[in-house]
Amino acid sequence: METVLFLGAGASVFAGMPTTKDLVNDVLHRVIRQERWDSSMAASLARNIVRDHSKKDVEVLYQTIHHMMDAEELHREAMKHKMDGDNHPAWRREILTTSRSHPDVKTKKDETEDINENIKTLESLEVAIRNTLLDRLMVKPDYIRAVAEQYDELFKQTKSYTMVTTNYDNVLETYCEQVGLGIINGFKTSHLGNRRIWDTDAWNDDEYQVEYDPDGSMDGYLIKMRLVKLHGSITWQKDNGTVLEIGSPGLRASTDDVMIPPTLGEKSYDKDIFPELLRGFEAILAKTDLLIVVGFSFRDPKITRMLQDRLRRTDGNRPMRLLYIGPEPEDPEPDGLKVLVDSDDEPREERVYGKCVLWNYSRAELPYVYAYRGKFDRDTTKSLKFVLEAMDEVCGRASDLNPVSR
Repeated sequence: METVLFLGAGASVFAGMPTTKDLVNDVLHRVIRQERWDSSMAASLARNIVRDHSKKDVEVLYQTIHHMMDAEELHREAMKHKMDGDNHPAWRREILTTSRSHPDVKTKKDETEDINENIKTLESLEVAIRNTLLDRLMVKPDYIRAVAEQYDELFKQTKSYTMVTTNYDNVLETYCEQVGLGIINGFKTSHLGNRRIWDTDAWNDDEYQVEYDPDGSMDGYLIKMRLVKLHGSITWQKDNGTVLEIGSPGLRASTDDVMIPPTLGEKSYDKDIFPELLRGFEAILAKTDLLIVVGFSFRDPKITRMLQDRLRRTDGNRPMRLLYIGPEPEDPEPDGLKVLVDSDDEPREERVYGKCVLWNYSRAELPYVYAYRGKFDRDTTKSLKFVLEAMDEVCGRASDLNPVSR
């Protein structure tokens, strides 16, 4: 059986990776303590955006900033049009503002200057978020041992070294480095020292051969890990149009990032190496019998649609089962699995092993969607053996894997 692991942000928390709430709090700290704004008005705008951000979610914060930028741009164009067509002073609203360096001195500027300053403030806030991502999503030395132990246990239970993730962090790369595994992720060693270069020849199915020893003990027989990072990585960057994998992120222009920004809604996969990554993921899904999803929110509509399409293919010889591992969503967050199955039906209890409960979230069209609710940690990986046995038992009830017989 071909098993694939799909990891979201919830799969990296154990390794010291920040939650979305932690990241927003970091941004708040940067805004108040570290960033330097051109005026008190700019500082106030930035602080208010973060402080009023009640959802404590990086994606929502990014989306808010982008929407405000768009509004400012539209307003600036409207003001420009009015001033070009009519120079009446009424269009030139003067604003009293206070300089941060001279708080007692009031100065005047017109509305277009105010709009420009707001846009600059919003751009600076976006940079602060990006820098926080680059800084916080590298595995710190204190967590390296935990990473090795956690994934050793996970791979022992799943017998899978095909990994797909939307995370930007370097948790999986850290694991491979610690245990001496090679990684196939589309990058090949180049003449650029410790940097590797993207090579499409490394991104074909013939290269993805992962071998195990016959008895499943995996002691020294594994050749390499197959890793697909769908949203890019903090360790990827562009250099004169070439995409490189580097040891750790340093100072670089945001235009050199190879990451899909953490925004809500549709995400663009039409540039850089993302079309290749998406095609690779589609090829993986076509051959997958069991997809174990850990800590993914199903917020990326394109990925969710791809999963739905694959799960609906139950009339062939290779239907796919999906097992989700993650905690119950906090109010008012939606249940991602209900989004996946496109239903508000409550899950039903399928099988219990002690504290391990297997929940069935499926509808008739998606007959094999299950969940094990809980945070991803050592207890989860130890329980995974029982959860997988329960799934085999439940799914084995339909002898021909036909959803009608369910």
